[in-house]
Amino acid sequence: MELNTTTEMTNSPNADIHGGLKGRECKFVTHVMGNEQYGIPDMHYVKEVWHYNDGTMIRNLRPIRNYKRSFWVTKENYRNHKQKKETEEIGKLNVYTATQTELPKVIASRLGDQYRGCNQMRILTNSPYLYGTDVKASDEIMYKYVKKNQNITSPNIVCALDIETNTLTDEIILISVCLEDRIYTTILESFLPFTKGVEDKLEKLARASFPDEELAKNVQLVYDVCKTEKEVIERAFLTVHKWQPDFLAIWNIAFDIPTIETRYLALGGTMADLISDPRIKPEYRFYKYNRGAFQKVTASGKVKPIAPHEQWITVQAPASFFLIDAMQAYNFVRSGQKQNPGGYSLNAIIEANLGEKFKKLHFDDPNTRNLAGLDWHQYMVDKKPLEYVIYNQWDTMAMILLDNEIQDLKIKIRTLSGIADFGIFNSGPKKIVTNMFYFNIERGQVMGCKPPVIEEDEDLPGLDSWIVMLDIDQIHPAEVCYLDVSDSTMADEMVKRFVFDADCVSSYPSDTLAANVSKDTTAREILSVEGITEEVMRLSNINLMFGKVNQVTYMSNMCNYPTLEELEKNI
Repeated sequence: MELNTTTEMTNSPNADIHGGLKGRECKFVTHVMGNEQYGIPDMHYVKEVWHYNDGTMIRNLRPIRNYKRSFWVTKENYRNHKQKKETEEIGKLNVYTATQTELPKVIASRLGDQYRGCNQMRILTNSPYLYGTDVKASDEIMYKYVKKNQNITSPNIVCALDIETNTLTDEIILISVCLEDRIYTTILESFLPFTKGVEDKLEKLARASFPDEELAKNVQLVYDVCKTEKEVIERAFLTVHKWQPDFLAIWNIAFDIPTIETRYLALGGTMADLISDPRIKPEYRFYKYNRGAFQKVTASGKVKPIAPHEQWITVQAPASFFLIDAMQAYNFVRSGQKQNPGGYSLNAIIEANLGEKFKKLHFDDPNTRNLAGLDWHQYMVDKKPLEYVIYNQWDTMAMILLDNEIQDLKIKIRTLSGIADFGIFNSGPKKIVTNMFYFNIERGQVMGCKPPVIEEDEDLPGLDSWIVMLDIDQIHPAEVCYLDVSDSTMADEMVKRFVFDADCVSSYPSDTLAANVSKDTTAREILSVEGITEEVMRLSNINLMFGKVNQVTYMSNMCNYPTLEELEKNI
């Protein structure tokens, strides 16, 4: 596969070639904060694809300097409410613009004296008269591309990367990057047993070892033997920058990227220079590893780790590719479906989707039959270095074959994101907010911005303690005899029927969508019921969406029906 790409960063490739320009597609947008003190402008870098009438596509990284996004403030004569609105008619709002960097300062100047001089968004968003700040400038840029170039789409180009280290020294000894039908591998010279003719030896071994004969015959293999570990890292990423794919995919990014970062920094490099596109001026380069949530606190206060495939780790950098964890994408593309029974290792997912034939390579060696994990890897490093190179190469090729089959990164992730940024792909509510914002814009409405913190009543249960414990009428008595036959004691095992743990924070927005709950769709809202406290109201209605749960207690508490105990007395 040969990709057509621009070699210079430009706002506009030639539109008159290849039968004329048909339209431009936006793959993603990366924002680089400006710095007025140092004269650094606010920058956005758009990964775009130019579509031509003859079917040609040219990939380009487009810089946008000081892009001014929109936000809205209620006109003075309509400021007659103290609570926030879900949406407001555009005619009742004034529209203003600002760069994403200077947004807080400009908002403060437009909200009035109460906020003048404030530069903290968490304070500004408390205003009931501010609209449109839940989306970013990058979202607006993406929306404009989609609006202007409807039905101009193409599958994403995916490149896979995998590293191997010496587990004794932590050195990165080789990196492979694979793009469809080509694999480029950088190898540390000191890792190899010999260098003369090693490229030919490796190529023959790869073609003999890859499990698919047609693929093994046609794949393009390039081996780059490097003097230093720093070169191993840099040349691999320079190749990816040259190819300009849309995604740079890694399986379990939590190992590869932190390892690369640790080693590259120790060698005198900077991640901003490594990951950012080389064409970008040094002052605009940046890098941020977003680890995301890796543990959660249960309602009982226990801290539990979040499984690696359920995390969402992203890397921010102005590049022609978006760094993504293919394992985590696999999980979130299938959000709400059954977990993969074999786990989420690359081997398990390949076996589930491609079959045994395409699993990881394990070369026949009686010495490795009882080895696993780090022991196996270190044995291969010490005793089978050439085979270890081929093992690494196949991992990247298998990832490409997998995505060609399941289409997660090629097609599904953008379809499921809408116009939302890939950085929030794991969050259903955030994706909905972004897409709903522009849905409303096209209908003459602007969505309000959410306050930074949901206010809670000190006298009522907080959001972190809304677990409903079922009353005694839901306990189904049953008896069980312990295995110790000498003990004839029968114990009540307290089997509970219809038990439901309502995670009310996470259920948003699913319940509101299912019930079509909105200020705009609510004709009458019950504020209070005579004789029933607000605490009882809240606890009784929290599970109302979940069917046959607490039905007896609910009728007793809310409708003054007799309790089971009262009914029993009257029998």
